[in-house]
This record gives sequence, C-alpha cells and structure tokens, in this order.
Amino acid sequence: MIDKIGVLGLGKVGSLVATLLSSKYVVEGMDQAEPDAAFPFKMVKGDVSKDESIREFLKNKQAVVSCLPYFLNIKIAQTAADMGVHYFDLTEDVPTLNTIRKMSKNSKAVLAPQCGLAPGFIGILGAGLYSQFSEIRSVKLRVGALPLHPMGQLGYSFTWSAEGVINEYLNDP
Repeated sequence: MIDKIGVLGLGKVGSLVATLLSSKYVVEGMDQAEPDAAFPFKMVKGDVSKDESIREFLKNKQAVVSCLPYFLNIKIAQTAADMGVHYFDLTEDVPTLNTIRKMSKNSKAVLAPQCGLAPGFIGILGAGLYSQFSEIRSVKLRVGALPLHPMGQLGYSFTWSAEGVINEYLNDP
C-alpha cells in the first residue's frame, strides 16, 4: 500500500502536485531552494545531483514523483528502481522515456514516465472519450494554452520550463 510519497522539485507544477497528493497521502517534498510559501506537507532542502541525497530522501517512501527537468529524471528513476520505490515523472522527453522503459523490464517497482498533461492526462482523456464510440476513424488531440497575458511576438506564455519545451520540439519524432 502506498501511503508515503516524495515529490522532487517544488516549482509551480511540483508544489501543485505535492499539495494535491497531500490531501490523501503523507507527502514530503524536496527542492534545492528554500520555499517561498508555506506548504501543507513537509519540505526538505536537498541536492538531487548527489546520489546520497536522493537515497536519503527516498528512504521510507513507497513512491516518488519527479517534477524536475527532464535531464535529471534518468538518474532519479535508476535510484528509485534500485531502492524498489515506484517512480513517476512528468517528462515528455522521448530518450528519457526509452531509457526508463528499458530499466522497467528488470524493476520490481513501477517506473511510469510521461505522467504529465501530455501525453499522460490527455491520453487518459482520449481513451475515455473514444471508448464511448463503437467505431473510430481517427483521434487527434492537441494540448495547448491560450495565455491570459501573452508575451513576445509569438504571443506565447511559458508557464513551465522553457528548456523542457525546447527539448520537446527538438526531439519530436
């Protein structure tokens, strides 16, 4: 039974994930910076570039959600798998997905990348919608946002990691 969950990375998305999970689970969050606000869960300061720090944080937890930049997720997944801790992340990075898929073949813990908005939630939403029909010709779902306060010449608003967005478009198959 999962009752203790760790959340790595407490930016806007990570703090939201941890707050929502804390209504049902015991949650502990870890970030490299001191929090700007009070959270309804325990928070520790730590360095995810150090294996000892990750291992200490994951001790006594059954699951971890990584809300860190995509390039940190492979190491977090490896450590979680080694410790038997279930792993979830929000990445859309395909090389990270492929590496974690390979790891999952020998893991006793669940390793579930791509649990964010897209492809995670949008895939669940699409499956729920198309299961209501007897015949489907095609399904095309798009995820995007129309910002209240657009910025720049493209009228776009970065509400998440600009580096992650650039990586997503550069690695698109």
